[in-house]
Amino acid sequence: MTARGWFLFSLMGVVWGVPYLMIKVAVDTVSPSGVVFTRCALGAAILLPFALRKGGCSVLWGPTGNPSSPSPSSRSSAPGGP
Repeated sequence: MTARGWFLFSLMGVVWGVPYLMIKVAVDTVSPSGVVFTRCALGAAILLPFALRKGGCSVLWGPTGNPSSPSPSSRSSAPGGP
């Protein structure tokens, strides 16, 4: 394996392992539910800009960008209607 490969392999090991160490440290001072909430909130805060840029949240807001107006594909006519 090349030096670059070993470096990337080591970096991946650190990136993969550090969160588990931080969870162990955090659970000693914060409740487990607080750790889970913080991790989820942090992940959402990091990923939300990417989702907004790619249009991934348009499913939630509909084509008009207004959360109160349903998208045309979610509207259905009543049984027996036109």
